[in-house]
Amino acid sequence: MKGGPTADVVVAGGGIAGTAIASELARRGARVVLIERRGLAAGATSAAAGVISLASKTPGQLARLARASLPLFPALIAEVPLDVALRRVGSLFVYETGEERSAVLDRVAALKADGIELELLPVAAARRLQPLLGDGFLGAAHAPQDSIVDSAALTRGLAQLAAGRGAEIAVGEEVTGVIRRGGRLESVVTDRRAISCRWLVNAAGPWSGQLGRRLGRSHPVVPRRGQLVALAPMAEASAVRVATARGIFAKQAGSQAGWFSGPALTPALDGRLVLGGSNEDAGFASGVDPAVVATIALRACRLFPSLAGASVVGAWSGLRPHSLTGAPILGADPELPGYVVATGQGGDGIAIAPAIGRFIAELICGGRPDLTVEEFLSGARSDDGAP
Repeated sequence: MKGGPTADVVVAGGGIAGTAIASELARRGARVVLIERRGLAAGATSAAAGVISLASKTPGQLARLARASLPLFPALIAEVPLDVALRRVGSLFVYETGEERSAVLDRVAALKADGIELELLPVAAARRLQPLLGDGFLGAAHAPQDSIVDSAALTRGLAQLAAGRGAEIAVGEEVTGVIRRGGRLESVVTDRRAISCRWLVNAAGPWSGQLGRRLGRSHPVVPRRGQLVALAPMAEASAVRVATARGIFAKQAGSQAGWFSGPALTPALDGRLVLGGSNEDAGFASGVDPAVVATIALRACRLFPSLAGASVVGAWSGLRPHSLTGAPILGADPELPGYVVATGQGGDGIAIAPAIGRFIAELICGGRPDLTVEEFLSGARSDDGAP
């Protein structure tokens, strides 16, 4: 194995989290090497519908990370050397029973306390915002700030931005271990070389648990498969997203059956209608299951009756890094000085990536290895909501 360069930080993972971290570290003057085993945005980032949703977040830390990230997207997109589409569309979260209505009311109150804009709408108002909705629901919460972004293009753009700031972007390479000296990380070992460095950031998404085990560390992260179905554009569809409160609550509770409880409709940037809702414990199997696709489509037609005649134009899947703790795993590992983890974002990785990039960069470049997410968020400025 040949020797490698000296760096300050090695970032493992070329998804939106890893590239956001790398570009922010490089902006602050760190010497960065980003290692990606497959390809930039090859995992959950490219498989996602590109949703930047605030109102679907669990109240508290996750919602506040999303709130801090939202105003950072336009500036990031203006900086990257690629054209990246960003569109504010708003989301509806429909409830179908009285019990769900009570849960939604509680959730809306909690999210408003976190600074997220929400309003409750009757059926008629919700249907005006998204005419594809039928009448099989009792009302909805409307989140007007929710947006859609081309997450794959943004990820590639962030990698190019990092490279322009001096970072090395190494694709087709895999981190296999570390070398320690005096209990602290001294070098990162890949399948090609050893890189002398002071820090390793594990942003390997669904594979972050595997990487952690190679280092003798244990992270409560498992892959969850999400399957998506694309329908041909429909003239009567608006740009507003729709998800069910039942599906969101089931997913956040870690339910394996949650994807049967309610579909999600995302009008994509290219006009297609993307149906989601799958959240499966399928290991690292990333293929498309026709039975799951059929179930997603069937459930969607119950909420959106006019979809029954729509043409299916594609289906795909991706693996999300699901945290068994119910929250992202972010911060330095006190048992291995120099090792930092940024994983467990589940289906929320796109929405919180800008804030994660700033948090990890502040932890490393700011000389604050004990920095917590709560401390980081408490320093948010009132002008843009982000540290």
